[in-house]
Amino acid sequence: MCQSSRNPCVRCNCIQFKGLPGNRRSRTSGESSRREERYYKDAFFIDKYYISVGIGQSIYVFGKPAGVDIARLPQVALLMFQPILLVVLRLFGLTLAGYLLFRIPIFRRRVLDPFVLLVLNVLFPLYFVHNFPAGWDAAVSVGWQWMAIFFGACFVLIGLQIVIGRYLVYHTGLFRTEHPRELISLFAIHNAGYLPLPILAVFAPRSLMVYMFFFVLAFNLVFWTVAVSYMSGHGRLIFRANVPLVGIFVGLLLAVFHLYHYAPEFVRVPIRFAGDLSMDLVLVALGGVLATIPASDLRLRREFGSLVLLKLVLYPALVLVAMAFVPLRGLSPELAFGIRLGVVLQAAVPPATNLMIVAKAYGSEEQVRYVGSGIIVTYLASLVTLPLFLFLSTVIY
Repeated sequence: MCQSSRNPCVRCNCIQFKGLPGNRRSRTSGESSRREERYYKDAFFIDKYYISVGIGQSIYVFGKPAGVDIARLPQVALLMFQPILLVVLRLFGLTLAGYLLFRIPIFRRRVLDPFVLLVLNVLFPLYFVHNFPAGWDAAVSVGWQWMAIFFGACFVLIGLQIVIGRYLVYHTGLFRTEHPRELISLFAIHNAGYLPLPILAVFAPRSLMVYMFFFVLAFNLVFWTVAVSYMSGHGRLIFRANVPLVGIFVGLLLAVFHLYHYAPEFVRVPIRFAGDLSMDLVLVALGGVLATIPASDLRLRREFGSLVLLKLVLYPALVLVAMAFVPLRGLSPELAFGIRLGVVLQAAVPPATNLMIVAKAYGSEEQVRYVGSGIIVTYLASLVTLPLFLFLSTVIY
C-alpha cells in the first residue's frame, strides 16, 4: 500500500514526499539518521502535519505528528500562495484576453452577444451533460451518506450567506447601496468550483475531490435557479427556465440511469471537448462583458470595502473558528483536515464570475456594470485573503 498509494500510510508510520527527491521512498523507524536527514531537509514541520515543499513542486499534507520549525513559516506562506496565484493568474489571463479581443469595436458589436449565448446555451449545458455521468459512479461509490452530507452542505452554506447578506443590506448600515439584490448576490453566490477545487486538489486527499462532486452539483442547481431568477426577477425569486438548467437535468438523468455510456465514442468526444472548453471560454466571455463597461463605471464603491471586509475576512474567520469545533470522529486525519479546509475555502472565495454572465444575459446593463466592479474588487482582494485563510487552516487544523 505504501509504495502505490498517493496518501501516506498511517498504520505503518510511512511518509511519502510527493514531487521531492525522496519520492516513492519512505521513512520508517528503522532507517538510518542520514536518510532521515536527507528527507527532512526537504520538508518543514508545522503543528500536526508534514507538508512537503519545493518551488514549483506539489504541496501535500501528511497526518503525522511533528514539531514546528518557526524559521520556515515564511517559506510555508510563500508556497501556499503559489497554487492560489496560478489559479487566479489563469482566471485573470483568460479574462484579459477576452477584454482585449472585445475592445475591438467590430468584435464587440457583432461577435460578443452571439459568443455569450454560445457559451451560456450550448457549451455550459454540454459541460453538465458530460461531467455528471463521467463523475457519477466514482462519487456514488463513496456512499449515499456522503452524497447527502455534501449536497446538503451547499444548500446550508448558500442559504446562510443569503440570510446574512439580506440582513446586512436591509437591517444594518454596513451595506448601504442603491443595488441591494446585486450586492446580496455578490455576498451569497460564491465561486464554488473554479477557485477552491484546484486548491483543494493540491492540499486535500483525493477522496475529498470525489465528495466535492455533490457539493458542486448542488451549487449548480442553486445558481441556475435562484441566482438567475433573483437577478432577472427584480428581487423576487421567480423561477425562470434556462438552457444550462436543462443541461443539468439531462446530465443527471444520463448519470442516474447510466445511459451516457451507450452513446458512441464519436458523440462523447466532442461533447467532452466542448464541456471542458466552456470553463475557459466563460472567462473570455467575462472579459468581453467587461470590455463593454465604460472605465468610469468600473470604480471602487464604498459598499465594496464593506463587502471585502465582511465577505472575505470576517465571515470566513467565523467559519474557520466554527469548523475547529465540528466533530469529525471516525475519519482519517487527512480527510478531516480536507473537509475543514474545503468548508473554509468555500466561505473565503470571492463571488462567482458567472454572476456577470447572468447579468449580461438576463439582467440590465446597470447590473453588468455594478456586478463587474464588485467582481474585480473582490478578486484582487482575494489574492491576499485566500492565502491567509489557507495558512491559518493548516496551522489550526
